[in-house]
Amino acid sequence: MDAVEALIQGLVLFQGRCLMVSHNEHPISGSMDELWVVSQGKLAPFHGNFQDHKKILQSSLNQIVCGCR
Repeated sequence: MDAVEALIQGLVLFQGRCLMVSHNEHPISGSMDELWVVSQGKLAPFHGNFQDHKKILQSSLNQIVCGCR
C-alpha cells in the first residue's frame, strides 16, 4: 500500500473532522464526505462531489479562454 492509499484509509476510519487542502484529487475523492470550496474570497459548502466541482471549474475556464460553453 502506498502512502496516499494509507492516508485515505486512515481518514476514512477517523471518527473526527479533518481539514484537507490538496491539489491531488485522489485523497480528496477517496476520503471526503463533505466538500467546501473557496471562491472569490469566501468559503462555502459545495453540494456535490469532487468530480461535479471539477466539471464546473472546467466549464468556467472554457468560457474565459474561448467564450465556449
